[in-house]
Amino acid sequence: MMKSKKLKEDEFLLNLYTFDLNNYEARVYETLLNLGETTAWQIALQSNVPQAKIYEVLSSLESKGFVERSVGRPLKFRPIEPEISLPQAIEKFKSEYSKKLELMERAFKEIKEKYKSRKNESMSFIWTIKGRDKVFAKAKDMIDNAKKEVLIAGHRPLRALNCMDTLGNLALNKDVKIRVLGNFSQDCIDFMKMANIEYKVVNSFYEYMIIVDERELILAISQPDGELYGIDVFAKECIMANKNHFEFLWMSEGKL
Repeated sequence: MMKSKKLKEDEFLLNLYTFDLNNYEARVYETLLNLGETTAWQIALQSNVPQAKIYEVLSSLESKGFVERSVGRPLKFRPIEPEISLPQAIEKFKSEYSKKLELMERAFKEIKEKYKSRKNESMSFIWTIKGRDKVFAKAKDMIDNAKKEVLIAGHRPLRALNCMDTLGNLALNKDVKIRVLGNFSQDCIDFMKMANIEYKVVNSFYEYMIIVDERELILAISQPDGELYGIDVFAKECIMANKNHFEFLWMSEGKL
């Protein structure tokens, strides 16, 4: 029974933490919810917050809109009704979040421009990418920036690389030629037919591969633990070797 009560108290404190209250603030606020109007001494006693800290904590709760104080002596405190204080806290969070999001989006544009205007291009030709989301983001970025040609290969590569929507948008651009090698589920075949994307069925190939405009290659490899790694290649010889192998399979093994 004691454990169950303690668990409920801990869960209630966790609820208060979501309103950006620290441990002392949450304990004091919970005490005020239980006691109602009372003195700082009584609050410190019931909440186990040190007496030396109690006025600092109460002032912080007051500034955050959770607590109000009486006029006169003895000085007393009480919680502002949750129907008033909590919606206000939620609206304040939404406003601050919206402003921060605006700042982040503005900063993103500036950082992107700074990156594009860098003076020294990278001299490294091979990079590694760790993580499924990062590999997907890289694949999308490559496809989005294609100007002439996209080659994709692998075992059910459209699903594996999460790029069907991106390819669908690119397929509207008639200047970019898209070809896909691999084995596919029926819905992927239907999608490629609808989008007029050329494809051929090959039973064995790279795990996953994308080549864009003969300038960038990504090889994606799944690990036994399910994690996805990408090898991002800019070396022309390596890109062309993989493209030549793609073309060989396209001409000899694939069938529409």
